[in-house]
Amino acid sequence: MLTETQKDLFELLKEIDDICTRHDIDYYLAGGSMIGAVRHGGFLPWDNDADIHMTKEAAEKFASLSSEFLPGRIVVSKDTHRDHPAVHWRYMNTNKTTMLKSFFSEVPQGQFVDIFILNPITNDVSRHAEIVRKYYLYSEWVVNHYPINSVRDDSIFDDYKILREREKTEGYEKIKKELEDEIFEYPGEECDYYLVRSPGSPCPIFPKALWGKPVRIPFEDVMMPVAEKAEEVISMSYGERWVDIPEVADQITHAFVSDQEIPCDIYDIDIKNFIDKKEFLDFSYRKKDIWFDHLKDRNLANGTARSVSQIMILEKIKKSVDEITIEELVKEKKYVELKRIFQDYYSAQFSDFKYYRLYFDMPETYFLGALSPLAVTGSYNKAMKVLTMRESRFGEPQNASLKKLRDLCTDLAELSRCLYIFNDLARAKEIVSKWLPQFPECITLMRADIYLLLKEDEPDTGSIRTKTVKYLKIFVEDGELLKYLGDTYRIDGDEKMAVRIYRRALGTVTNGLLMTEMKKYLENSAYA
Repeated sequence: MLTETQKDLFELLKEIDDICTRHDIDYYLAGGSMIGAVRHGGFLPWDNDADIHMTKEAAEKFASLSSEFLPGRIVVSKDTHRDHPAVHWRYMNTNKTTMLKSFFSEVPQGQFVDIFILNPITNDVSRHAEIVRKYYLYSEWVVNHYPINSVRDDSIFDDYKILREREKTEGYEKIKKELEDEIFEYPGEECDYYLVRSPGSPCPIFPKALWGKPVRIPFEDVMMPVAEKAEEVISMSYGERWVDIPEVADQITHAFVSDQEIPCDIYDIDIKNFIDKKEFLDFSYRKKDIWFDHLKDRNLANGTARSVSQIMILEKIKKSVDEITIEELVKEKKYVELKRIFQDYYSAQFSDFKYYRLYFDMPETYFLGALSPLAVTGSYNKAMKVLTMRESRFGEPQNASLKKLRDLCTDLAELSRCLYIFNDLARAKEIVSKWLPQFPECITLMRADIYLLLKEDEPDTGSIRTKTVKYLKIFVEDGELLKYLGDTYRIDGDEKMAVRIYRRALGTVTNGLLMTEMKKYLENSAYA
């Protein structure tokens, strides 16, 4: 069931779709809206915004059709409103209100759909890193009343201050045009890559071919367009395990104050009764300048504090267990005990250090003990991220078991891409055959093993059922394995048993594709 905000966003999406369809304008669902369409067939259940992709030419054509917009609809960008709080565009309904932290500016605060511009960039990949860096610098400077990125690059802080000084003598518009010419102005027909103009994107550059012609798929009760190779775009943005529903703490919602009844200009009138908006905006400019003046010192202080905490955590681990014991625990597959030992390490590396992009170093044997439980219990991507950071600093591991773990994580990532992006079942079988005998307790391999057996032309449901039950004794109530168990009864025509098992599976399944499939089946089943 849609929330009130989602209902209004859905209407805006349909308005955009109507205009674009009538005028042959290509666009694509983006961000959470794209992953929601592919994984859930509509909005992400927790989402409170909507996003689309357009090329710059398409966006300009769409904006030029404002005479066909419904009353109160406008397109907002940095070109229309200097203090617009984003580098991307928005299609906005000013008859409603979505209040952002930029409420003190004169930019309308209506309900909106984000328009992320696809800007062509050079085919010279050696220049891409510098273009991205300039894009992050541009993003911070052009939205100069509050920080929008979490990039912890001291050189960007210095260059930001240089731009702010130049702005005083050369003017905002001159510098803005200069930066946009450097970053965005490449001939589209000659470029094979897009730079996506969106806030703080971890992966802003994509091969242009991934978009292709829009492909319409179900979105709520209509069909909406996504990229021709949407799964690959999603994988580059969210990782190869994009099928998994994130933990509640990682489900992204936005700090909006929404009112679906009162127009944003009424709120604006009320705000002006209490504050001088120009004075407040000038203050916010100065505040950001001061903030940037101190960021290098803050980075140094934060990094130093975390280095000290790293030493303390490592000493605590060393006092509780030695390297020989860790190797024994890994050989004996005492993963619960290992997770307990390294709990403080997990909190530091994956929560605290994550924001500062810091690396927590340990001896190789300790890495083996800390990362083995993650690899076998489904969090191989976390283990792989740490191993990649370590390898970039010190080269490949010397410990043979750690090398093997790295190779396992690499192949598990490929396995997920084979299953959920490229549908390469032959390669997926090779990976499972290689690693399952060596790591029979690995949940990712178990799930893939059963999935591949079910995909055979004439699946042996009896033997699949037996093997699935065996796996469920190791990972009790695993939602994905339960779903596959239900599939065996569904194939055999025992709908009643399939429904019972699907209901159990829905309580623990994390794979959004499977969750959506089961919900649709239950909606149409006489036994549900």
